[in-house]
Amino acid sequence: MKVNQLLIKVRQRLGDMQKISFSDPELMYCLNNAIDRLSIELAAKANPEMIKEFIINGQTGTERPIDFIALRGQYPIEWRRNTAGNVIAVPLDPEYEGEMTVKYFAMRPHVTKMDDEIPFDQTAYQKMLVTYTLYDVKPSLEGGANDRTGTNEQGSTTGQA
Repeated sequence: MKVNQLLIKVRQRLGDMQKISFSDPELMYCLNNAIDRLSIELAAKANPEMIKEFIINGQTGTERPIDFIALRGQYPIEWRRNTAGNVIAVPLDPEYEGEMTVKYFAMRPHVTKMDDEIPFDQTAYQKMLVTYTLYDVKPSLEGGANDRTGTNEQGSTTGQA
């Protein structure tokens, strides 16, 4: 499924097919938040589809992948900062010089164009992305965040004359 197709479903639910209330970049921002949320939820459930690998090269270490969420399993490694300030993984054993394959849970990539593919191919996950995108849009529809009294930031009326 393409971003455009998913955002059509979002716009149908919002009643904004004419793109009057929300621009494509606004909805794409909300969609990327939804991708992050779904990635983290699936990783927390140890979904094998979210697993990737990287290789640690001895004591030189390897920079933590940009899409890293959490390790998948336990490995004899530690995280350090190198001289450039980047986080790297190195073996705990200071004499270890071989390669070590490490599995980790990874975020799915963000979308940037309307013709990008949605990074989840299962229909159920795509439906969840629609729902989570709508959740992210919802505060905009309400006119602001609700305060403790139940009125929104713009105030409310009770309908009494």
